[in-house]
Amino acid sequence: MPVIATLVTLRLDINFVTASLLFFGLPAAYLSVRTCQYVPRAALFSLVATCGCIVINYFAIRDGSWYVPETAFGFRFPGDMVLDDMLWAFLLIYLVVMFYEHFFDKGRHAVAGKSLVYFVFLVLGLLLLFTMLQALVPSALHYFYLKAGVILLLLPVVALSVAFPKYLSIALKTFPYFFTLSLLMLLAGLHNGYWVYPGEHFIGWVSVFGHKVPVEEILFWIALFSTAVIMYFEFFDDNRARLPQRLARKLHLRH
Repeated sequence: MPVIATLVTLRLDINFVTASLLFFGLPAAYLSVRTCQYVPRAALFSLVATCGCIVINYFAIRDGSWYVPETAFGFRFPGDMVLDDMLWAFLLIYLVVMFYEHFFDKGRHAVAGKSLVYFVFLVLGLLLLFTMLQALVPSALHYFYLKAGVILLLLPVVALSVAFPKYLSIALKTFPYFFTLSLLMLLAGLHNGYWVYPGEHFIGWVSVFGHKVPVEEILFWIALFSTAVIMYFEFFDDNRARLPQRLARKLHLRH
């Protein structure tokens, strides 16, 4: 599916939304049919996580981290945000969760985990924090891609990997697929001009198939994003994942 999506996107003049459906929507639909019992849980988590991505997207655009020049929907939200980006984020997160659920998580779960409400509070907290920083110390949001990536992706992945090594091993097994998928989507996006990087607050640039790409894009989206999604999903949507593993097993045995 990723190979077909890449060939179609490179050869045909399709927009950002159609490409997102090809790269993420098709495999997500396939997994949804194969394991339909996980769809409500994955969709709910993906919706909440997408709200967090919208917050990040707003401030990233303000700092010039990325920008979508054209939108398939003909309108823009405040801060030059577009619905295309939000759909892209939802589909990617949903695909990561369904991939994990289909291949690795065979247990029974409620549609909404008891800890999911804390994830909602985290999203609201991010919105409040970044808004205050933008109002009080605008320069604090310079190099936003780097700072958000380290705080929201790198540090949580490292911390949760130490606390729950089981989930790190699973994330590493999913890494090759999503690294390749994201890299192919990046190639298609750069080739068709789905997004650009107009800002100057990057730690460096690398060449990807002849296109200049910020180092942060490779480090945080291509390499870390799918792993972070799995970690967040397990931490906030699995009641036992927040406990030390030995304690969780003891509690399970008692009940």
